[in-house]
Amino acid sequence: MDVDLLNSAYHDDAMDYHGVFDGPAVEFAQIAMKSQAKEISTSHMLGQSEIEFDGLGRANVETYFFGTHLRNVKSRDGEPHILFMSGRYSDRFDKRDDEWRIGERRVIQDWVHFAKLDDDGLDLAAMFHQPKASKQDYFYAGRPSTPVQVSPDE
Repeated sequence: MDVDLLNSAYHDDAMDYHGVFDGPAVEFAQIAMKSQAKEISTSHMLGQSEIEFDGLGRANVETYFFGTHLRNVKSRDGEPHILFMSGRYSDRFDKRDDEWRIGERRVIQDWVHFAKLDDDGLDLAAMFHQPKASKQDYFYAGRPSTPVQVSPDE
């Protein structure tokens, strides 16, 4: 939920073609933040990438992804649900001022699946540390200053 961090992956004039939105990446970032704010939790896992450098400061990159969105939106039979999706990011990276960033992104959605979330799933989640969709999240606020010591017996 850090719009500045998301925007830092793109050049200022980058374009993003997600399908649900096609236009300037900076506008997509705003739409993504509004959408994510309605969700309980999301996760994206990036898979293998193929990178082809052209030797002129550009690279074509294809990266597989798998995403999950835990939604409390009451639009599917009035119940919370999980959205699973898989696809590929087809990116063009540009090197400008010694920085590689995305100049253009196209999202290719291979498949999408919705599943009803049972109440036990929500109760079980309370047993674990929960993310926060803000800078109060562990990533920003809670990193331990002392490394955790683990004995070989554990």
